[in-house]
Amino acid sequence: KQRFILPAQNHWQAITYRLGLWWYDQKAGLPKNERHRYLGKKRFGEALPGFKGKATKGLSYLDASFADQGFLSALWMEMDTHAPHVLNHARVRGLKALGNTWEIRGVDEFDGTPFSLLANHVLNATGPESIKNMEEWGFSCPHRMVWSQGSHLLLKGNFVDWKEALVVPVSQGRVFFMVPWQNKWLAGTTE
Repeated sequence: KQRFILPAQNHWQAITYRLGLWWYDQKAGLPKNERHRYLGKKRFGEALPGFKGKATKGLSYLDASFADQGFLSALWMEMDTHAPHVLNHARVRGLKALGNTWEIRGVDEFDGTPFSLLANHVLNATGPESIKNMEEWGFSCPHRMVWSQGSHLLLKGNFVDWKEALVVPVSQGRVFFMVPWQNKWLAGTTE
């Protein structure tokens, strides 16, 4: 799990954040040692040495974190015990409803081998391409995906001496974040 620091610029902002994180802790069912913590001036400075923002206090909370490769391997092994088809680098060329099942036609992008299979459930995890793909497969899409306006950068080096991630609300529901990841920092904005 990754610990995040949420700076607060004043007492009332700290109270507001603390109420929100208290609710988050309750919904997540976290044990006492994993719940959010208030950071006064001293503990805030220890958590984010050299921080240059206006905040001098904040809160610390845990969020989920996992190793991508280990998670993917475990997921594929679990899926294999239930006999699904697991495809990687496969391009779906057609999707057709057949009563309670789906016929999926596609091609293996490594060797060009075409495939066809039946499935009870299909998950379209194609991100920004999902609408284009659904229309290409012959489905109407009354609900359009809203494009996010976040940007992300992967920064090399240890230019800050922090062990915790940082998340700072900036405006209109957007946040700036910096998260340590594999001896680098993932920095960016998101909604």
